[in-house]
Amino acid sequence: MDGNRRTRLFELPKPFSIVIMNAIMKPPGGLQMVRRLSVLLFIAFICLNSIQGSATIRINEVMASNGTTLADEDGDFGDWIELYNIGHEPVNLHGWGLSDDYQRPFRWVFPEVALEPGRFLVVFASNKDRRDPANELHTNFAISSSGEDVVLTRPNGDRVDELPPRFFPRDVSVGRQPDGTGAWYFFDEPTPGATNATTAFETILDPPTFSHQSGFYSEAFELSLYSNHDDVTIHYTLDGSTPTKESPKYTGPIPIASREG
Repeated sequence: MDGNRRTRLFELPKPFSIVIMNAIMKPPGGLQMVRRLSVLLFIAFICLNSIQGSATIRINEVMASNGTTLADEDGDFGDWIELYNIGHEPVNLHGWGLSDDYQRPFRWVFPEVALEPGRFLVVFASNKDRRDPANELHTNFAISSSGEDVVLTRPNGDRVDELPPRFFPRDVSVGRQPDGTGAWYFFDEPTPGATNATTAFETILDPPTFSHQSGFYSEAFELSLYSNHDDVTIHYTLDGSTPTKESPKYTGPIPIASREG
């Protein structure tokens, strides 16, 4: 979707054309007055359409399994949807719809709230249904982490943006990079209310498999790790903590020593 502002020109309704045609037979003064009126109406029509057609709001980042990333005013960690204004003018979102269902685009409707150019707006998808513009906004639905639509619709029914269903790992968001115009990526460092500047990932890989099942072993052995994907780097820990990119890289079988004796 193009982020540039567009002005669409429409053919004037027939009543305007008829007035101008009839005016040709009138005296010059009358003709001048009617022509001037028609030009003013035409300019007003173009300007009005430019404002109404400036659909510069985009879904920019979504999280459907919020464990510890962003708490709401109640201290709860609900799903959230971030919008971004890619345009150069503020947009009043009053009457716009957010939904998790294509068949019900106005499942939740925005109150009187404006989104300034280059700014972000986070809406919690928490089932709490709160619409006070002076406080955090909450939809009356939540997003399934297994995959659900996220749809943004203008008051006239035009669908402005959408995020197709996909699986959301815990505390991993899906967002655009660059903001508002780029492709969708996964982010393990989400940025609600800010630019998507952290490392972006194209896909979520299947977890590695192990040469041995979890359990207790009476003898030492070597643990091998395998991945179904090529060019994969595996990080691991030996203390039960979650591996990070700073954890040791797997380069070969890991010796597991016996604790007996």
